Amino acid sequence: MNRRIILLGVSAAMLGMAGPILAGTSIWTDGDPSSHYWDASLNWDNHWVPQPGDLAGVGSGATAGHECVIDDTIPSQACSNLIVAIGGNMIFDGGQLTVSDWTFVGHDGAQTAPGLVEMLGGTLNAGSLWIGNGGPGQVNAHGGTINTDDLILDAGLQAGLLDITEGVVIEAGNTVDTVMTWVGNGWITAYGGDPAYHVTAVYDDVSGVTRIATIPEPATLILLSLGSLLLRRKS
Repeated sequence: MNRRIILLGVSAAMLGMAGPILAGTSIWTDGDPSSHYWDASLNWDNHWVPQPGDLAGVGSGATAGHECVIDDTIPSQACSNLIVAIGGNMIFDGGQLTVSDWTFVGHDGAQTAPGLVEMLGGTLNAGSLWIGNGGPGQVNAHGGTINTDDLILDAGLQAGLLDITEGVVIEAGNTVDTVMTWVGNGWITAYGGDPAYHVTAVYDDVSGVTRIATIPEPATLILLSLGSLLLRRKS
């Protein structure tokens, strides 16, 4: 309950209230004309790059062309909580962000555009990762690694979606059954639902984590192997 109260308050700030409503809260504005990077202070409403212990909010203003970006050209970043609100867009293309408590993608609201996290590379240590909460949220794991203590999809309202291509999601504990149930429901997909691939969830009892990734279907593997053999013969 406390989490939801905090989220409702912060989302109100993102959707039009001037300035942060909580101490240690920074809201993305993309105010630096020369940079879309997380570590540019002018891109935050209070000109304060979020620090460990701060809450960072990437709101509906982070549309195409105004995304919040983290890549390997900037130092590793950290905050306590991260919200990517509906209509907001955050891109990882290398680098690292560590969120010590929870990450929320999507939230209550009237917009149909989801809160969107695009993982092209790098590492997101997300804490608890909530995808959707009465509003659409989507995470595209096209590269890199997402580490989470607890993966939560808004299954009840079907507003949360995780699509995996070449990325990997690593969740603490043995959550294989839950993950595969979500796969069966269409809430976790491989390559946007391409039947040539499927999602796998494998528990590692040594490290105590479940690794969620994708592999080609057997028929696709055969075709790939034949193609590779033909190429070798031609060469």
